[in-house]
Amino acid sequence: ILKNELGFKGLIITDDLQMHALKGFGSLKKRAALAFNAGADLLMITGSYKTQSRLIKNFKKLILANKISIERLNESVLKVIHAKLKVKNNILKSNLTYSQVAPSIKRSVLKLKKNSDLIIKNNLISSMEKIKPILNKEITGINKIKVYSAHSSFYKQVKNNFPNKNFKLHRLRKSQSRLSQHTLYRKKTDLNIFYVTGLGTLRMLSSLPSKTKKRTIVINSTHPGAIKNSHQYKNIININSPYIYSGKLFSKILKDKPQERGLSSK
Repeated sequence: ILKNELGFKGLIITDDLQMHALKGFGSLKKRAALAFNAGADLLMITGSYKTQSRLIKNFKKLILANKISIERLNESVLKVIHAKLKVKNNILKSNLTYSQVAPSIKRSVLKLKKNSDLIIKNNLISSMEKIKPILNKEITGINKIKVYSAHSSFYKQVKNNFPNKNFKLHRLRKSQSRLSQHTLYRKKTDLNIFYVTGLGTLRMLSSLPSKTKKRTIVINSTHPGAIKNSHQYKNIININSPYIYSGKLFSKILKDKPQERGLSSK
């Protein structure tokens, strides 16, 4: 579609081939071969160097076995070289050194980060706006709050923004498949905040007893459809992306008045 129908001539780069969504396409080696033969020029593998090295060796075997043609390989190699030369020529024409270009690069990166943060912040504000009055009421009448998170930074941010509350952290670990009953508060006055960041934490969330789910606010940083039977939980707040300051922003929005955020009080 990109090359033939849309006439795209530039580099085609995949997203991470280790993502769970590609599990149905077979092993990582098979995914890499399929993506390359389909026309991708650069394959993203965000795992270890060891994994990347194994894939490079496997590619050599596939080429020798004619499962990847040398013509297909040369096509991508030439496109990569052409892209590098284009960048080099642009730099040479500008007569700028790296030290002269670096400040501009840093400004662009900061601008990108700022815009990314703004998108995530607006997603969180939008998700929380409708349920904020309910959450404020719940937070006010509760003394003990348990925070389930794989990241201690999320817990610390929430705790620091609610200093008068009695918070307790339950650290979620990869070795766990489900949560044992003794880790859970059972009093009706308690509230749980569960920070979902991936498949592991999703499995642990689903293992919560139904009574605990009813007292659980889920901060979901994965895609909105990942949480099944969403009606079982007190509230689900979708931020659609992992965000290092999720805990801080979540707490701040709860405490701020609508006019302080420049939002309508409706």
